[in-house]
Amino acid sequence: MAVPVGWCSRSAVEIRLLGAVEVIDDEGTPWPVGAPRLRATLATLALRRGRVMSSTELIDRLWGPTPPVTAAVTLRNYVRRLRKVLPTPLIQTESGGYRLTAGQEQVDVERFQELVQRSRTVRGHDLAEAARMLDKSLTLWRGTPLTGVGDCPMLEMERARLEDMYLTVLEERFELRLSLGEHHLIVDEIVAAARTNHVRERLIRQLMVALYRCGRIAEALAAYRVTRDRMIEELGIEPGVDLRNLQQAILRSDATLVEPPPVSPRILADRY
Repeated sequence: MAVPVGWCSRSAVEIRLLGAVEVIDDEGTPWPVGAPRLRATLATLALRRGRVMSSTELIDRLWGPTPPVTAAVTLRNYVRRLRKVLPTPLIQTESGGYRLTAGQEQVDVERFQELVQRSRTVRGHDLAEAARMLDKSLTLWRGTPLTGVGDCPMLEMERARLEDMYLTVLEERFELRLSLGEHHLIVDEIVAAARTNHVRERLIRQLMVALYRCGRIAEALAAYRVTRDRMIEELGIEPGVDLRNLQQAILRSDATLVEPPPVSPRILADRY
């Protein structure tokens, strides 16, 4: 039987949201998902994989509280166009709405979350393996999430959530690597991450610790001063007690900072 143009098998298709929104087959070939709002429709369904989304809910996420009078018809057209790209069974019409029936492994956001959960499960007995799983999870990120969906309420709701999830896991990875004594391997990565996230106190703490352990004491103290100035200017608050205590520990050359202390896996797990 001839294969319809634009069709790829259910087992092969992958929906990527952690960067440009795209659909690829098992050979890595992208399948065209045209207009920005069409990509937004796909992304909205993928972020609620397995759950029925009503037409009203979809319209609200695509157009907001004042949709055009043609929104319902346009939504049906979007779904029809997506079915030409995705295997037909992947978008099912349910009572009052639609459901994406793709497997967990077919949506990169869920693959990322699954790897993070596996890392948190094994860290109680194997910190190195937990760190490797986070390394793998972060390779799924290809850039700014949900790129190409245009300006719509869904983007406002979801991009910030996904970016915060990324930064939380990145900090978690740094924590594990620091606990393994690998400060010299990751210090430049932490410097780069802190450059654009200068008021995330946990990240700045990791930066200061990594710099101190690498013998870059002046830079560690400078990182604190810059963060303090920015927090006062942007947020109107001083750094928290943990960061202030770390600065004092560095000033007195606290011996406990030189090497990573024994870390309870339970304590690591409780931080997230």
